[in-house]
Amino acid sequence: MAPFASAVTRAGEIEVASFRQSLRRGRLIDPLLGISQLQAFYQPQVEFSVAPADRRAGADMIELNFTQITPAGVSLIPVRGKTLVVEQTGRVMEE
Repeated sequence: MAPFASAVTRAGEIEVASFRQSLRRGRLIDPLLGISQLQAFYQPQVEFSVAPADRRAGADMIELNFTQITPAGVSLIPVRGKTLVVEQTGRVMEE
């Protein structure tokens, strides 16, 4: 990922950008929660799949889909999401 000056400022930028993904009465998921699932600590709890991104996104882009694995017998709604990633660098381009 590209370096940034302030984690707090970057989190705010992600929050503002997420409003375009919102429903009229609120978001389905906070994008920071989705991005947090990409951290090494959480990866064993998440199932990932990779697909080619829509060509309009760019030739070097892939779509990374993820679904939280919930324990059997637990009635949690799993976190699900997808993001566009530059295949060569791993840079997240769209949450």
